[in-house]
Amino acid sequence: MTESQPIFEAAIKADPGYALPQALLARQKFLLLRLGVAKDPVATIAHEEKARRLYPYDPVVWAFLTTQAAGLVCRGVESDLEAAEERSREAILANTKVWHPAAIAALSATRRGDHDTAQKLVQRAKVKLPVFSASMIRQSLGKGAQTEPWSSIAAMVEDMRLP
Repeated sequence: MTESQPIFEAAIKADPGYALPQALLARQKFLLLRLGVAKDPVATIAHEEKARRLYPYDPVVWAFLTTQAAGLVCRGVESDLEAAEERSREAILANTKVWHPAAIAALSATRRGDHDTAQKLVQRAKVKLPVFSASMIRQSLGKGAQTEPWSSIAAMVEDMRLP
């Protein structure tokens, strides 16, 4: 358990109806996934879902949805991949200016083997962030790219044929 985790858990205990500590705990758990320290995305998915239910009109609801979608992609069950794409589409509608939801949806489509959809989503991400590339994704994964599920995701990025 990390030092800040008890703070977030105490905040949730003090006010279970407050979305922010749920979202922060979910992102912390997701960061541990990305670093390869944690292996199970269940907590990330659950805390983001709770944050979204608690405050569906939060200005950063797109981030709740995107992190949840990323957790679903990590878990990789077929129904999770469909849910990840749905959450990503909701995130795209919630904030049309960011590239993250399209990138996560592209990973999900790639993991499902739907490369045509993945390519369209990659192009959408590139419109929002022209420097979006495979090397950028690999760099963002850091050392976590050497562990599952990130090593598989890094391989999927290669399949996307990004520049």
